[in-house]
Amino acid sequence: MRPSSPGFASPRSSCRSAASCFAGPFAGCEIGSPGATSSSRHEISNMKLLVVTSSYPRFEGDIAGRFVLEWVEHLVGIGHEVKVLTWFDSAARGAPLEVEHDVVRIPYAPPGADTLFYGAGTPENIRQKPLRALLTAPAALVMAGRIAHEIQHFEPDVLVGHWLVPSGLLVRAAGQLTGVPTVVVGHSGGVHLLDKLPRPVARAVAAFVAAGPTTVPSLPLAEKLGRLGGYGAHVLPMGFEPVRGADLRPSSGERTDWLCMGRLVDIKGIDLAIEAFARADLPSTTTLHIAGDGPKRVELENLADALGANVSFHGFVTGEDRERLWARCGYALFASREVDGRHEGLPVSLLEACSRDIMPLCGGIPGVGAYLADRDLQEMTTQSVEEWARRIKTLAGLPTSEREELAERQRAKIAELEWPRLIERWDSLLDSARSPGFR
Repeated sequence: MRPSSPGFASPRSSCRSAASCFAGPFAGCEIGSPGATSSSRHEISNMKLLVVTSSYPRFEGDIAGRFVLEWVEHLVGIGHEVKVLTWFDSAARGAPLEVEHDVVRIPYAPPGADTLFYGAGTPENIRQKPLRALLTAPAALVMAGRIAHEIQHFEPDVLVGHWLVPSGLLVRAAGQLTGVPTVVVGHSGGVHLLDKLPRPVARAVAAFVAAGPTTVPSLPLAEKLGRLGGYGAHVLPMGFEPVRGADLRPSSGERTDWLCMGRLVDIKGIDLAIEAFARADLPSTTTLHIAGDGPKRVELENLADALGANVSFHGFVTGEDRERLWARCGYALFASREVDGRHEGLPVSLLEACSRDIMPLCGGIPGVGAYLADRDLQEMTTQSVEEWARRIKTLAGLPTSEREELAERQRAKIAELEWPRLIERWDSLLDSARSPGFR
């Protein structure tokens, strides 16, 4: 395997990672329907896919766009040839990412000035410094040129854009100009970024981007995109990697710690989680683990210190370190909130936690109830610290047998979103995109 480099592709390798070698039964159902079951093996028609994304892991252990990498690896694992185009980030540090597919990273601004993508995420980056929006034009121009080059030389069967803007917009335009079929994969950030544009512009862009096959991870996001003029999006979320290898999980009765996982930014509501945990009157040995990093870290550390809460900040954790942290925790807090009209889609970390018998308590994530075993117990509809604290204490006080039964139902609720099962629903959509008139 070779590391990817700026401006050119890394050669393919015959070596495949374990994550890419799964191909489960095809879910023979309407695309995007939760809880779908499979009835027969889907016939895979190998394709060449050109994927454009504004977020993709830049180095080993990088969590940026990790779910897009997993999506690509599983498509490669069922026989497709995939080339990824993304924008270069001069601030990236760490061992180069080694992958089994081609990745081309396109520079779009002088080193140090390329701050539109990554970091806290494009919407947050622009919110912090609105002038960063000016970088959209050069980023779009250089990527449009590279897409044209790849259409001529790579000759893809389908173009795929992750995030509605700018990737989805560029891919859809390229498809209309060249006749190559296109699919746009929407995520929460792109939908909400579109919502911030002047209404006539937003409606025009939404209608254009959603003129062909388009997906979003949740029904509320599909409805929001529809209100903007982008009708008919498929609800098809990203998946998660199932537990593999040695089982590091102790028995449920030993897992009293709590977990928050994700970027430390406003929308994640980590401050609410810390305050509620501090007021929940749990045993002094119980710890809240914060796995992630971001611009709010110092502020959150100061908050935990001021409250005298037993909170441990780990930064980003990956691999076996992450598995060991999951093994210590029996519960997870997803205290998301709406920020400037933006809310989360379906966090992959939520699915990963559920698959490891970690009981989630969620709020501020529209549509998440469809994936919870007991909405009345596990979903919060308020930002009240006191209410969250009471619910934390209730969950922590469940008898072991009741908690284990709930965890089993929770695993079953999200099982269809394991990548080995979900990827063939994605394959079906990508294959259908080649049929004239498919939307």
